[in-house]
Amino acid sequence: MEDEKAIATRIRIENGYKNGASWFYWIAGMSILNEIFYQTNTGWIFAIGLGITQVTNVIFQNNGMSLIATLILSGIFVFFGKMAHKGYRWAFITGMIFYILDAILFIMVKDYIGLGLHGIAIFGIYRGLRLHKKLIEINNNQDLKPSEEGAPV
Repeated sequence: MEDEKAIATRIRIENGYKNGASWFYWIAGMSILNEIFYQTNTGWIFAIGLGITQVTNVIFQNNGMSLIATLILSGIFVFFGKMAHKGYRWAFITGMIFYILDAILFIMVKDYIGLGLHGIAIFGIYRGLRLHKKLIEINNNQDLKPSEEGAPV
């Protein structure tokens, strides 16, 4: 019974840290959708996407260069998500720093809804980082192996 409880706790914590890592995918996806909305002049926008991609749209006047910039910036966040899912703490930390810097753009233009949504995403990423640390502690205190081979947990 004790082993089942420990395994259930470990799985819950592992799922929580991976949910935190998944925020990077959401950020990238919403940024790409925003770019599509810009290019098609729909007038829609997702505030959880990257603010820097909105800046590139203004600079490049919604042309191919803004699309390329958005794809590159979104690709960086996909990379952070992939590395965070694999258990690399630097990916959580670096991605959070980048997204905090991006949130400053929302302060500058007084978009408090966007800033609030950035805050929610940053908290979710931070929670994933915190749970990842807890998972490492569990792994160090138990004979359980990480569920994914080769994971640096």
